[in-house]
Amino acid sequence: MDVTYRQLNRKDEPELRKLVDIVHAGLKDEQYFFKYNDQEYNDMWIKDFVIGAFHPMDGLVGFNLLVIDKECCEMDGVMILPKYRGSKIMLEMSMLLIKHALKIGAKEIITKIHPENTDAVHMPPKIGFVPVGGLQEIKGDRQVLERYVLFKLNLDSNEKIKRFFDKH
Repeated sequence: MDVTYRQLNRKDEPELRKLVDIVHAGLKDEQYFFKYNDQEYNDMWIKDFVIGAFHPMDGLVGFNLLVIDKECCEMDGVMILPKYRGSKIMLEMSMLLIKHALKIGAKEIITKIHPENTDAVHMPPKIGFVPVGGLQEIKGDRQVLERYVLFKLNLDSNEKIKRFFDKH
């Protein structure tokens, strides 16, 4: 599959919004997957790191967001067009986010995945994340309780990850 990856920027926002709309329209249960509001889109370009997957014919086919908060980052908001799922795009984007987190000196990365998201919940352990329990939270004014499996990747003491990225 001829997919390339690069950091997204504000100019990519219209295509990103279109991708989010397409993915959301195909969800069986939107209650656990909220669309981004305007402030969240704005924050992506100011303080976060967003990687995109591009296909020459279809344009932006996936993205993954790294929310940066000092020494801890959160991988959040992976979305991939249905016809591209299962093609290792999620894995590639996740590895690029880990590489960026190492570059900026992050000590750990967390990610939370809804347990019913069977397309995604198996991926974190494949790249070194360990489950650290469950998480329930209320999303601001949305007042919906979300349930997640919480995973953590310790970058500070993970020599396997460091060696891998030193070679690449």
